[in-house]
Amino acid sequence: MKICLFGKNLTNLILSQVLIKKGISVHLYHQKKNKLAKINYNRTIGLSFENIKFLKKYDLDVEKIGQKISKIFLYKNDSKETFLKFDNKNSLFFIVKNHLLFDSVYKKLKKRKDFKESNIKKDSDYLKLLKKKDFQFFVNSETNNIINKKFFFQNIKKDYKSTSYISVIDHQKLKNNTSVQIFTKRGPLAFLPISNSKTSLVYSVTDKLDINENEFKELVKKYNKFYKIKKFFNVDKFKLNFFLSKKYTHKNILSFGDTLHKVHPLAGQGFNMTVRDIKSLTNQIQKNIDLGLELSTAIIAFEKDRKHNNFFFAYGIDFLHTFFEKENRFKILDNKKISETLDNSFFLKKISEKFANKGFNF
Repeated sequence: MKICLFGKNLTNLILSQVLIKKGISVHLYHQKKNKLAKINYNRTIGLSFENIKFLKKYDLDVEKIGQKISKIFLYKNDSKETFLKFDNKNSLFFIVKNHLLFDSVYKKLKKRKDFKESNIKKDSDYLKLLKKKDFQFFVNSETNNIINKKFFFQNIKKDYKSTSYISVIDHQKLKNNTSVQIFTKRGPLAFLPISNSKTSLVYSVTDKLDINENEFKELVKKYNKFYKIKKFFNVDKFKLNFFLSKKYTHKNILSFGDTLHKVHPLAGQGFNMTVRDIKSLTNQIQKNIDLGLELSTAIIAFEKDRKHNNFFFAYGIDFLHTFFEKENRFKILDNKKISETLDNSFFLKKISEKFANKGFNF
């Protein structure tokens, strides 16, 4: 049994590891090295406790390279008091640097005989591969190749008209297990611990209030009440967009990863959605193996299982973004009674934790 994957990215590497553990060979094709995206050493991803347990089953121990987060504090502007806080002695989620997880998985895969990778030089090479009959099906998670343009061009898009600035600060060592989100007038600013002496920064700023690198650093210093900063590492930025594909499959091709959905980083759920997709897809594949069915039908079952789930989950995150964007205009949370009601609601917190941990599968 063999499956073809398009795209050298974290999504496909994790999928490859899971598939190989199930006895399936993987051939990974990707664009030439000079076309691959530049490695971003500042980018971090949050992984829920449930997804951490899933990855651990396939020899991917994120806990060894990630930072456990057991508290989340949400602040309004420069207020010294939280309007909502979550506290779990075990773990709420883990923060890990994207490139560390990528390298960890890739090193494992390179040692496997049932993992192969090849470069693709031109668009016609993709189309030739799709005609090959030695693959059960194809998974595409490259966002800029001919497969997307030709077969998966129907989608829902929304420009948030915001830019996300990301960096890492080196600071005085401390017990760094608290994630902080401050909803400023310019947009949400997140402090995401990646070790006891380093913390990732993600500041999503509305384009109407354009800032430069120095202004970003000064704003971080203004809102920072948690760390004695020693230095900033490089500052990177990227535009924020909402994206949902209307189409998951075309014949024996499955659209996957960032080609299926992109959401606002506000809730840190983007890659969690992808890991849940990996779990669902590989579960469907395992069912087909157990029943002696062709693997290609698993992608149809995957679409039925995940399409509506991803739709509602993505729009749930979009709703949160819209709420906090409008909140800055209408100052809803300036009302102390509303803030206290939110923070004292046991039901709201439990539902929020389960939603972030398992999606709609609870």
